[in-house]
Amino acid sequence: MFSNISFGSRFEVANIHNNFGKMLKFAEKCTELQNEKDVYMAYESSCVSDNPELSFKRHLLIVPDSMDLEIETYCANNGINFIKS
Repeated sequence: MFSNISFGSRFEVANIHNNFGKMLKFAEKCTELQNEKDVYMAYESSCVSDNPELSFKRHLLIVPDSMDLEIETYCANNGINFIKS
């Protein structure tokens, strides 16, 4: 018998659409989930510039489809804008 295959969802949160507080909240959620067995990946990337308007930061969280509602609800409750793919 085969188990269901979960392909996962990718949640990207960037400072272009979120202030520092919202970025921090999502980073906290990523940290909380990174030890979960089903979380595929949680990481941060950034490009820092002398001009703050050109600096870019993003958090990426890849989770099984079964966690979509949890992440979407967390983001909605905290006013966090995300791109899901």
